[in-house]
Amino acid sequence: MKKYYIIALLTILSSSLFAQDVWTEGTTWDVEYTQDSNLPHTLFTLMEAMDIEGVSYFPLTASTTEGCDTIAYVRSECGDSLVYARVIFKGVLLQESLLYDFTKSFEYGDIVRYGTLEGIVTEYISNKSPITNLYDVIEERDCLPIWNSIIYKIGHVEGPLGLFFTEPESEGPVGTKPKPTNVSHILFGTRKGVAKTLYSKSGTNSIDKTSRPTKTSIIYDLHGIRLYRAPQRGFYIIDGKKVLK
Repeated sequence: MKKYYIIALLTILSSSLFAQDVWTEGTTWDVEYTQDSNLPHTLFTLMEAMDIEGVSYFPLTASTTEGCDTIAYVRSECGDSLVYARVIFKGVLLQESLLYDFTKSFEYGDIVRYGTLEGIVTEYISNKSPITNLYDVIEERDCLPIWNSIIYKIGHVEGPLGLFFTEPESEGPVGTKPKPTNVSHILFGTRKGVAKTLYSKSGTNSIDKTSRPTKTSIIYDLHGIRLYRAPQRGFYIIDGKKVLK
């Protein structure tokens, strides 16, 4: 009996460790761009899986007021840690290439890799662009770091292919300089829950000096530690906002 219990426990742990929570059917990136970018408000969605040359992919669609197009076919491995795509470029379906490498968490001095039309780019995670955190994104009480407009496990704030057709601004062979972004607002959602605001130039990421916690508020300190009572004076994350209390 003990042997079967251990096998069952290992099965549960392995399935949760390698679960596809982001790069799977039903996930959406609802991106609003700045007015001066001349880019339309776009809803990116991963659709039901289909087979291409013996490999299962999720079609990635881009919907605007002008219509809906399939722009790539996406799959992931190792619990969304490695994301691959076959991108459609000028009407041609390209060969599979790496889209994001999330095998390492975002920490200063580490590296991040992502795919572009010209090949794989490697960047040092430098403090020239600070690491910040987003909370309760995929599931309650999770914490996802964001660096240089790339959100861990989710991708660039401009959408799944936000980096694929651009080259990083670099200071040598490996880029370290923060890249500007055209996005003004992004909502992210999976089939598990409602869409959540991840980024907003209109104030979501700014310091809020007026908000006060309520009995139902979710509060974290700046180290990502959940607090279960009203904090003393200082900076905190209260209901997804940076608050000076």
